[in-house]
Amino acid sequence: MKAIKLILIVITLIGLMICLQPKLIVNTWFLLTEPVNVIPKESSILDFNPTVFNPGSGDWWVYGEDSERYYYFTYEQNKPYIYTLKSRKCNGLIPTDYTTWCVLE
Repeated sequence: MKAIKLILIVITLIGLMICLQPKLIVNTWFLLTEPVNVIPKESSILDFNPTVFNPGSGDWWVYGEDSERYYYFTYEQNKPYIYTLKSRKCNGLIPTDYTTWCVLE
């Protein structure tokens, strides 16, 4: 009986985590399963949202965003991503096309 209660509590807690922090679950999974993945240091595992994934066999993000920035994964070891601030108003900015970003950092 105690084991069943413990299992139900664990299932409930996992369900709450999934409902309340889906980005945490997704980001943790991708960090554990794909060594290429990084969470930008300017962001956090709770706020970063991968928006476009590699179309090939890997599961790393190509574009992502958080509450303040848009990110593009460059695949370069010394600078794995670039970003632009959402607060910058660029004419024709497309979040999933870094060539339309007016300022890159």
